[in-house]
Amino acid sequence: DDTKQYMIKANLNYVADAGTRWAYSNIFQKLTDIVSSASNKPFETYFNEKLKNKIGMEGYWNFGTIFTIYQSNTKSMARFGLLALNKGKWNTTQLIPLSYYNKMVVSSQEMNPSYGYLTWLNGKDHFMVPQSQFRFSGDCVTTGPSDLIMALGKDGQQIHISPSRNMVWIRMGEAPDTQSPLVSMDLGTKIWEQINALSCNAAALSFPDSDNPQLYPNPISPGQVLHGNGEFLMDTSGRKFPLINNEIPRELTEGIYQVKTPKGYKKIAVLNP
Repeated sequence: DDTKQYMIKANLNYVADAGTRWAYSNIFQKLTDIVSSASNKPFETYFNEKLKNKIGMEGYWNFGTIFTIYQSNTKSMARFGLLALNKGKWNTTQLIPLSYYNKMVVSSQEMNPSYGYLTWLNGKDHFMVPQSQFRFSGDCVTTGPSDLIMALGKDGQQIHISPSRNMVWIRMGEAPDTQSPLVSMDLGTKIWEQINALSCNAAALSFPDSDNPQLYPNPISPGQVLHGNGEFLMDTSGRKFPLINNEIPRELTEGIYQVKTPKGYKKIAVLNP
C-alpha cells in the first residue's frame, strides 16, 4: 500500500541518478529472491537442481544477515570454472544458455568496463573496484591474459578463467592481510606472475588457434571437444567423422587422425582412457 511504499523509500539513501555512478554492491543477494519468486522454489533448491547436482559440485548457501556466501571447496569451484570455460556447456548439455553466457563476458556498462554481469573482465582500458570511486587505468590484472574472466569472492577467494590459455585456476584460503580495495586485483596479478614464470606453464605452450586444433585433455572422454576449427576427423582408412559443435564422436577409437581445418589437414593422435 502507499504507507508501505513510503516507508521503503524513506529508508533509501539517494546518491546519484541511475546510469551516472558505478558502485559495487552484492546485488546477487537480491537476485536470489528474484530467482526464487520466478521458479516458485527456494533458491537453493533451484540452484541444486539446475547447476550443483548436474556438474557434481559440493557445498551449500550460507544466507547470513549481511552477506550471502556459497560455502564450498576448491574442486567444486574448479568445476564451475570449467563450466564457464566451456561457455556454459557440461559434457553434451548446455546448462547455461549461450545467449546468457555471451552477456557474462562483456561489459555491463561504460563507467566500469571491467565489470560484466556478475563477472570481472580483464583487457579493458580502465577499471574500478569496490569501496572506491577512483578509475584505474589499464588491465585490472596486468600480468593476466586479456580475455581473462574472473569471479572475485569474499576474503580473496577467486576463480580465473582464460579461454586463450584453456586454463582455469582457483584460489581459496585465508584472507590476505591487507584491506586495500585493490586486494583482489593485486592477488590475481601476483598469482599470474608465478604462473607465467613456470617453465612448463600455459604461456610457454603452443595453444590452439582457429587453424591449429588440439585436444585438451587427451586421453579423451565422452563430450570432449576439439579446441580450434575443424570440419571432420579422418582415420587412416579414409573414414570421416563429422565434428558437430567440435564435439569428438563417441565411437572414435584410439589412433592417428587427420583433422580438416580451413587451411588443410593437421595430424592428431587420439588416446582413449
